[in-house]
Amino acid sequence: MHLLVGRVSEMLRSDLHQKSLKLKLDLKAKDTVNGDPSRLQQVLWNLFKNAIKFSNEGGEVLVSTSNPDARQCG
Repeated sequence: MHLLVGRVSEMLRSDLHQKSLKLKLDLKAKDTVNGDPSRLQQVLWNLFKNAIKFSNEGGEVLVSTSNPDARQCG
């Protein structure tokens, strides 16, 4: 998933630049995600595009990943 986050962030670098947005990646998850990479990339693309669209110029877009605390899972 982190590879896809990096790939999408690179593809949208010019969009971020146009709005003077800072991108902050906080990628801490250790687990993997099983899924269709094309579909996952599409989901990330949509999330990034919406974050860019609805962020104020000069703002920041934060993307973070984490694993749930085992004590909180059922």
